[in-house]
Amino acid sequence: MVQFQQVIEASHIFPAIFCSGVLFFGLLLYVLMYIKSRDSLHLSMVIIGIAGFSFVLSESMILIMGWLLKPDTGMQFHRIEQVGASLLIFGIPYFLHQMLDMTPVWKKFNTILYKIMIIVTLLIIIVAFIYPDAFVSVTQHRHDWLLRQADHGRGVEGPLYVVRDGILALLILYALFSFVIDMVIHKRIKYLLMSFIGLLLAIYGAVIDVISVYTGQFYDFTPELRYARFVVGITLFILLSMGAVLRKYFDIVKETEILHKKMAKEAEINRKQNDFIKHTLKINSEQLYSFSGQLLQILSGFMQNSQDQAAAIEEVSASVEQISAGTENVKSSTDHQFDGIESLSKVMKATSDIMKEMVTLTQEALHKMQDISVNAKSGEESLALMNETMNSIGKSSGEITGIIAIINDISDKINLLSLNAAIEAARAGDYGRGFAVVADEISKLADQTATSIKTIGILIVNNEREIKTGMQNASQVINTINTIIKDIDIIVSQITALSDTVDRQAKENSVAFDSVESVRLQSEQIKMAMDEQKRAIDEISNTIGSINELAQNNATKGLDITETAKMLVTHVQKINKEIDEFQSDI
Repeated sequence: MVQFQQVIEASHIFPAIFCSGVLFFGLLLYVLMYIKSRDSLHLSMVIIGIAGFSFVLSESMILIMGWLLKPDTGMQFHRIEQVGASLLIFGIPYFLHQMLDMTPVWKKFNTILYKIMIIVTLLIIIVAFIYPDAFVSVTQHRHDWLLRQADHGRGVEGPLYVVRDGILALLILYALFSFVIDMVIHKRIKYLLMSFIGLLLAIYGAVIDVISVYTGQFYDFTPELRYARFVVGITLFILLSMGAVLRKYFDIVKETEILHKKMAKEAEINRKQNDFIKHTLKINSEQLYSFSGQLLQILSGFMQNSQDQAAAIEEVSASVEQISAGTENVKSSTDHQFDGIESLSKVMKATSDIMKEMVTLTQEALHKMQDISVNAKSGEESLALMNETMNSIGKSSGEITGIIAIINDISDKINLLSLNAAIEAARAGDYGRGFAVVADEISKLADQTATSIKTIGILIVNNEREIKTGMQNASQVINTINTIIKDIDIIVSQITALSDTVDRQAKENSVAFDSVESVRLQSEQIKMAMDEQKRAIDEISNTIGSINELAQNNATKGLDITETAKMLVTHVQKINKEIDEFQSDI
């Protein structure tokens, strides 16, 4: 018989059994709720419930096995207990994921976290059954298994057990932090406060249990009661969380009941509306049947009008095409006329330029002829002066001839005197010899003078003859120049008249050019107007074509509408029949 320092009493086992029973019913409730709702939040509570129920129930069995002194069986339950506690590694973040209102980034982080924790949980479970000594031994007893009967059925915890507890502690702190954030930011204290308090109680129970292991005392309000505080704490956390979810569920049910009442009222209103609709539909269907008959008559008239309209449009379209063809011919003639006027305008402009050049040349010729006339008159005057000069020379020549006659007479007298002197000298003999020489020389000089006078006379006669000839020629030249001057005056008058005529022609040509230019501009305007008219007629033709097509479409649609109206009449008759049958069934 083993003598324990701390013996198990019934008061030690009862809280664990009671808590496991409560958790079982809570778990059963949420399993049923999940089966009905397939809600992820209910699934998370199922996972938390399985973890808590397996942990608390295994704790109860460990205590019972210790009380029955069956440590080997107790160690098996110890392993199951810690496997159940390991489910919280995955269950806590998954529960937070479904319970809390997270931001997208936080939700993404939490998703990654609980997926990682699934893997960690599976690894712990695998190690717990393949290599249990690394987690919870089922062959080696704890060092105090003979001292405390409550630990008589517990095995030695391995290093993985410590790692698991560390991870679980961090997750619990993460859960606390998450609850605080959601309650502060989203003001969801109504739904989260109970779970938050339960989590604090679970942490409180775990701390009290750890302290009691090392001190042997429970530092709480009931230190004399020796039971696992963490069992009660985890149970309260799970129950309060279930209560929070149930409260949310009940709120939804309450809202559903309110909605149900509203729906009942709406159903009554809908029933009344349905009666009103049936009555209205019956009356309107009858009216619609009557209107449909009238619509068929109107559509028949509309179809006839559409056909008449299509025929009229065809005639108008043919007329417009004829007008378009005539307009095209007129436009072509207008284009040719515009081109001819354009060419005529260019020719008139060239002619005007030539006339202006002729006026300029005529003016220059007139000025030249006037200069020639002035020069001819000047030549006439010069010839007249020359004639007078020749007459004067002729008179002078006559006077010279008289003088020569006098000189010849004197020369003859000198010869006669010299002859008398020679005779007298001969008579004088030697005394008259010198005088004879002088007389001889004087006779020679008189002969030379007579000879020179004769030569001069001949020259003067020739000169007079030449002067007379020159005077006759000068007279002829004067007469010719006078004739030329008269002819030049005639030419000048004719050139003046021609210049005036050319000037008038140039002015008239300018007026004609202006008229042609005006006609060209008018032709251009006519051409532009014809182009616009052609485009307008084309647009009218296109519009009439569109109207014709629209009329044909209207005719086709009219046929469709007629068929639809007939179908509508049939449907209205069918609706009336169905309404009658429905009312008879009611």
